[in-house]
Parts: sequence; structure tokens; C-alpha cells
Amino acid sequence: VDSSICPKVVYCHPIGTVMALAERAADMICPPSIYEKCWEDHFTAHNADNLDGVVASYADDCVLQEYDHVAGTTKTYSGHEEVKEFFKVHLASLKGKDGKIVDVQPIPNPPLVKENILWVNWSAKSNTTEYKDCADTFIFKEVKDGEAKIAFHYQHVNKYNLGPN
Repeated sequence: VDSSICPKVVYCHPIGTVMALAERAADMICPPSIYEKCWEDHFTAHNADNLDGVVASYADDCVLQEYDHVAGTTKTYSGHEEVKEFFKVHLASLKGKDGKIVDVQPIPNPPLVKENILWVNWSAKSNTTEYKDCADTFIFKEVKDGEAKIAFHYQHVNKYNLGPN
């Protein structure tokens, strides 16, 4: 842990409960940054299939670029309307047979955050699409009232179409 970013007290004890309490206390001492808060809002909305919530985590002048390694294509989306169109398709590709978003867990969890940049590796499999060893980079910017929004999002995916369900 880089103590210059967020000094946390860490206790080494074999009992998981004590570790959890120590982590909770550390989080109370050093609350999430505005960038981590923006990520949490984005990730929560994403996994809840909340399209408007996902789009709200982006700045008005945002850019999202997706490189699909399997297809060999790069697509760029600018502004809220284009990002919304991207996420309509992306979120639909992550739905299971029950119509809910499948479990998408970032690795590492939590993702790596350094100042206003976040990097996350992830994988997910729905009944129609499998994403393997994907990586996203988010660059945040501070906006009014001390909040942060996603200014730039680069998504590198290995996306495999599994066919209709």
C-alpha cells in the first residue's frame, strides 16, 4: 500500500473478522477519493443494468473508445448520446437467461487507482457473449461541486459471440 496516497492501518491476524474490521476502520480513516466514488457509482449502475446511471457517470464531453481484439475493430463514442448507445448494446450482451446482468467482477478488486486514473481487468460470460481477459482504463476529471466524472474510457475486449440463447 502506498501510504502517501492513503495511509491505512493494516493488522495482520489470521481471523477474517478482525481483518474485515481493520479494513472497515481504515476506510473510515481514509474515505474514497472523488475518482473512486465516481467508479463505484459507475460500477454499481453497470451491474444493476441502470443505463441512465451509467451514462451519468460520464462527463458531457466524454470519449469512450472500444478496441475489440477478436474482431480487430476500434469504435469511438463521444458525448452522452453515443455513450448511451454503446451501453445499450454492451449491457444487453451481459444479460443471462434470466434477463439480469451476469456477475462482472474486476480483477484486482478493487481496481488500481492512481490519482485520476483507474485500471481494471475483467471477464464475464453471459448466455450470448463471453468476454475474456478484458482491460479498461478510465481517466476522470473533476467537475462542479467537487465531484468527478469519466472523461475518457478506453476498453480493450476479447469478445466472443456464443450465438443466440
